[in-house]
Amino acid sequence: MGIYQVAFSVFIVFLVMVTSGIPITVTSMTARSQFDLTINQGSTVSAAVFINIIISLLAISIVLFFENIWRATFANPLSYNILIMLMPAVVFSSIGDSFKGNVWGKKHYFAVSCIELIEQTVRILICMLLFLYAKNSLVRANLAALSLSLACAASAVIMIAFYYKLGGRAQTPQGHVKAVFKMSAPITIMRVSSALVNFLIAIIIPKRLIVSGLSNSQAMEIYGSSVGMSMGFLFAPITLTGALAVALVPRVNEEYECKKLTCLGNTAKNAVGFSIITASVFIPLFFIMGDEIGMFVFNNQLSGVFLAKASVIIISLTVEHITSSMMNSMGLQLQAFINYYIGVVLLVVCIWFFTPWIGIDALIIGFGIANTVSALLHIYQIKKLTSMKLDFLKTLALNLAFMIPSCALTFSLKALLGFAPVLARLLICGAVAVGSIVFLNICFNLLDFSAFFAFKRKNKKRYGGKIKRFN
Repeated sequence: MGIYQVAFSVFIVFLVMVTSGIPITVTSMTARSQFDLTINQGSTVSAAVFINIIISLLAISIVLFFENIWRATFANPLSYNILIMLMPAVVFSSIGDSFKGNVWGKKHYFAVSCIELIEQTVRILICMLLFLYAKNSLVRANLAALSLSLACAASAVIMIAFYYKLGGRAQTPQGHVKAVFKMSAPITIMRVSSALVNFLIAIIIPKRLIVSGLSNSQAMEIYGSSVGMSMGFLFAPITLTGALAVALVPRVNEEYECKKLTCLGNTAKNAVGFSIITASVFIPLFFIMGDEIGMFVFNNQLSGVFLAKASVIIISLTVEHITSSMMNSMGLQLQAFINYYIGVVLLVVCIWFFTPWIGIDALIIGFGIANTVSALLHIYQIKKLTSMKLDFLKTLALNLAFMIPSCALTFSLKALLGFAPVLARLLICGAVAVGSIVFLNICFNLLDFSAFFAFKRKNKKRYGGKIKRFN
């Protein structure tokens, strides 16, 4: 897992080059085209595809032509073989995400979500089929990389077909290449910087763990168990808030361009509040059930221990992500970039100096400090621009308080169910951990589903009336 994770950290650097700034720019320009007649949607998509293909081909050239450097850089040269299997995914994603930006800009969120679900389903199925014919762990790591490339290819084909189904057309990119590149460059640079930091961490942590007295294999095992296995769970809330962030891009751009700063502040405030609640839902689950999750999913105790410890930084990770996305949509890319790098410096310092003393826990401390500082700076900048109210601080304080009874209840139930199978404990205790936080948020009016039910009743009444008239 450690060998795969190191290769994956390099792959992410190249992937972010084509899937961060460009799609968001296409989404923004698609939304703006409704009141800016100089923007041609077809030309915007074509310009994005043109730029992304060039970037992806350059990325593949760098990987192929500098093989010796890559193998020398990796703690284990076998990571290079996995990286080769991952690189086709960069090309497919560069094309598919260019069209995805246009579909997002037209607010077809459900369709995009379905296509992404299809991509993940295809990847899992291909991976399972390939694993049937491979028992060696290194071969499986290569096949897992191959399954990602094939899934990205399937997703790109479906996304292009849906784009044309919505009436999209292939048009010349002339006149839009410069605009797309200029607008996307700051966002891409910041996201690539983030990916480079992850790559730097993948290089530094094993080496600093070796300094602490561990062998190379022990260091890679700890790194793979913690980062490779547990980080996916830690970023689960970001998956939800990330979808919210992308969905808000058209709205934020419209409010920003129309100078509706009060509305923009309310949008940002509500987004931060939602992110806090989303993150809080996961914390009692991971904090109490981390060991069981690690053993059940990965059959690895180290991953579960790391997940339980790292659960305390989920709120800072989630809030930093949503506020960073909001700043990019508000035209504050430079400030977001500076704030991010202040956090990066703190992260690297923590990893470098603390890892030989406290091991992999230094990564948790570094991530917590870095994301907290960056999030606070983002919030300051957003408040300065929009006069955003800080009502979400009440949401934060209450959810921190909610975690005490939630964790106590989940822990007690876990002890009572000690005789039960692991899966049963996970399902029951997980439902209690998540449900208790949601229930308390509803009781304190932090979550309100009344609008949703009113919408359902309204639609039911509307369609019922139509059926009645039809009959």
